Amino acid sequence: MESWIKDANNETFLCVQIETREALANVESMAAVPGLDVMFFGPGDMGWRLSDAGGNVAGADHFFDGKNPEAIDKVAAAGKAAGTAWGMPVGTKEQVSCCFWRCWCCPCMC
Repeated sequence: MESWIKDANNETFLCVQIETREALANVESMAAVPGLDVMFFGPGDMGWRLSDAGGNVAGADHFFDGKNPEAIDKVAAAGKAAGTAWGMPVGTKEQVSCCFWRCWCCPCMC
C-alpha cells in the first residue's frame, strides 16, 4: 500500500483554474504552490465575472480577442515567475500565437 500511495502521488496532475477575481488577485501565490503542474485560465468565466468592471483589468476586453487582456498577462507573468505552465482555450491560430509569446502557455484548441 505504501508503494501505491507513493506512486499515485508521483503520478498526480495538479491543475488550478483561474476564473474568479479572487483567483486573479492570488495568482502569484497560487503559481508558486509546490507540486502545481499547470494553471488553467478560463477567459469566458473570468470575463463574465469581471464584466461589471468593464472587462478584465482596468477596462480591458473581457473575452479573449488577442488585444493583450491584462488578466491573461497577469496569469502569464505569475506562471513565468514561478516556472509554472499555464493554459487557456483558444479557437484560432492567431490566438495560439498570442498565447505562445506570453511563455509557458499550453493553448487548448476548442
